[in-house]
Amino acid sequence: MIPPDVINYTLTREVSVRTVMQWAHLVSAVVAVGGTAFLRFVLLPAAAGLDEGARKALMGRVLGRFRPVLWSCIGVLLLTGLHNMAMVAGTASSPYLSALTVKIALAFILFAVAFALTIPGAMFAGMQARRKTWLTVNVVLALMVVF
Repeated sequence: MIPPDVINYTLTREVSVRTVMQWAHLVSAVVAVGGTAFLRFVLLPAAAGLDEGARKALMGRVLGRFRPVLWSCIGVLLLTGLHNMAMVAGTASSPYLSALTVKIALAFILFAVAFALTIPGAMFAGMQARRKTWLTVNVVLALMVVF
């Protein structure tokens, strides 16, 4: 027979890891979505009143600071999302798995747009020139994933 203190330790440790992973997932989502919404609804309209040189300098500095935050959040979301999926594997119902599959697909589209908008250089210059539109798309995608 397994002693009760071993069982309690194992359950407590499992609950603690799950809690930490869920919190990391939630915090990363809040920071990434909140930062994206800030860029779209606060920074871009405020920067629109600046001359082109000042606007480009501001956006370059902001994206230089936001890029590592956003990419780190995406990395944490991927890792914690895999962990969270593993925790429900085999126990989730079919409708839940269908909804989860759609949310994951939308999240990958969201991540691709986020990377395209924040990668420096000319590779995605066309999308970056329409940053306002693509940030709106990402905010909508994020809301769809969250809800």
